[in-house]
Amino acid sequence: MWNKFYSHFLDEAVGAVLLHKFLRYRNHPPVKGETSNFFPDIFSGDLHRFIHPGPALIENWEYSHTVSDRDDYLIQNFHFPSQITTAHPENNFVRGRHWQAKENRQDLTVIGIDGLVQLNCGWFRALSEGLSNHGIDIAMIDAPYNHWRTPKGYRSGQLILGGDLDHLFSVCRQAVLDLRTTIRTLKNKGQRVGLVGISYGGWMSLMASLFEPELEFVITLAPPVDIGKIIQEGGTLVRAIRKNIGYIEIDEEEIARVSKPVAPIEWMPKLCSSRIFLHAARHDRFVPTHRIAELASKWNCSLRLHDCGHCEISARRRIARLIAKDITHLSKRSQICSNKTNSDSIQLNSETVTPQI
Repeated sequence: MWNKFYSHFLDEAVGAVLLHKFLRYRNHPPVKGETSNFFPDIFSGDLHRFIHPGPALIENWEYSHTVSDRDDYLIQNFHFPSQITTAHPENNFVRGRHWQAKENRQDLTVIGIDGLVQLNCGWFRALSEGLSNHGIDIAMIDAPYNHWRTPKGYRSGQLILGGDLDHLFSVCRQAVLDLRTTIRTLKNKGQRVGLVGISYGGWMSLMASLFEPELEFVITLAPPVDIGKIIQEGGTLVRAIRKNIGYIEIDEEEIARVSKPVAPIEWMPKLCSSRIFLHAARHDRFVPTHRIAELASKWNCSLRLHDCGHCEISARRRIARLIAKDITHLSKRSQICSNKTNSDSIQLNSETVTPQI
């Protein structure tokens, strides 16, 4: 009971701060999206028309500077052009940080994507500490309008939810294409690729699993799995979406139809389900936990429930260490699942459960 009370209080308190200090910073008017004027498939309700024409291939991303040259990792920031051009130059480049292992280096890179309001690289720095002795690279990338991609005059993540449905879906589309471009670029260099996503980054990772059958694994923490329903069911942060699309005369059926391409729960992954590992917070006030359980049931994939809230699962170093152990376990297998069946399973160090929500 105490854990539930504390987790709810923390989520609501942090959510209120993020809402008013970040997502409503300077009270910018909602951005009116214009993508539908030249790309009407943004509202098609069809996954493949929504993502068309697919990801690009970047031969080599550019390293801007070296952050640190340690015994275990060479750490460098990098960037490359986004496939989507927006009105904000800062957002038109995918930016990230690359931890390159020096010893016992494997051919495995973990792409990491953080949540809605990313302020630093701390979680993935903690992850790197757990992987440093295993020769595994980490490439953290920023989602559109987040962290280093934040336009001047705004705060991190503000413009992800800072507009109407046209703008929201356009940002979602750019996020998925940027991630798939990163995957394709690394695989073109001969790297095996796994994904770790937190919250919004977890949603991006699940979306990638709908298209990428050769990923080594997808690990997500508290991912929103149905953007249409979260508008109705989500907590404090979702108020930013509701305000920007309008409170009155919201056609729930139409929102459900047009939001299908950004709702992983509406589709089946191309990636083998035994390579997908979901983590959810039992007392989450941002993302409905029962929706994540529904996805786990539909996809027949692993789900672990943690006795905490959204802020704790997305920030605790203990969780990062747990994920690092799981990745090292997965990295020892050259073939995570066979091609014979989509129901093969793999047991990780972390306990998996079938929750009753």
